[in-house]
Amino acid sequence: MTDLLPKLLATSVVRGSEKGQSHGGVYLIDFESQQVEQKIDWNTGDIDFSGRGWDRGLRGIEFTEDAMWIAASDELFCYSPDFVQLASYRNEYLRHCHEICRRDNLLFLTSTGFRLHSGV
Repeated sequence: MTDLLPKLLATSVVRGSEKGQSHGGVYLIDFESQQVEQKIDWNTGDIDFSGRGWDRGLRGIEFTEDAMWIAASDELFCYSPDFVQLASYRNEYLRHCHEICRRDNLLFLTSTGFRLHSGV
């Protein structure tokens, strides 16, 4: 019996890209076959280029039993296991989202778009 090497699903951010170029995506990396397959290309015409990073790239993945949750700069996407987009959720508090993680039945996303003001 041969031990198979794992497959890894990864997101990427391409900060130096320009309009019309890919800004990252979702990649399935097969260590056994040493192949990489791009499952989602993050190349959309409504990407905001006004700041460093901003809308460019996808920022992380979490899994539930029947879905993949992928974070973007200000949007959370839900995909089926075969990469069909099922839903998306926007919220101003997700602005500049950087990470995503899951604990039990809750998804947590971190954002650098807002900060608390101390009133001083």
